Amino acid sequence: MKIILIVEEQLNQVRECREKLKPFRVRFLVAMSVSVALEMLCSEPIDLVIAGVNGGGEELLELAKRRGCTAPFIFHTEIPDYDEAFYFEALGAAKYVSKLESVALVDAVREVLPNLEQVDGQG
Repeated sequence: MKIILIVEEQLNQVRECREKLKPFRVRFLVAMSVSVALEMLCSEPIDLVIAGVNGGGEELLELAKRRGCTAPFIFHTEIPDYDEAFYFEALGAAKYVSKLESVALVDAVREVLPNLEQVDGQG
C-alpha cells in the first residue's frame, strides 16, 4: 500500500484531497505545517507528497531535497498560473494541478504513481 502525505493548512482541503483519491488503496498521512511534514518525510516511507502552493509547500520541497528525501511532490492550487507551474516544476515538483479540477489531481497521482492499486482491485 502506497503512503501519500497531504500537506495542507486547512482541514477542508485535506478532506477534499482524500475524497478525490478515495478510489485508490493508499494510506494517508496529514501534516498541517512544514516542520511536521518534514519530520514525517524523514521518518516514514512516503511515496508521494501532495502540498498546497500556499502554506509552505515550496519551503518543504527545498528542505526535503536538502535532506535527501526523494518522494515526488504534486503541488495543487486554487488559482492555476502558467508561470507558477513552470517555477514549481523547475524546483523539482512532479506535477502542478488545479484544486478546482478534481480529475486533475487524480490524473496527476496516477501519472506519478502508475502502479497505484484501486480499492476495487483494478490497477
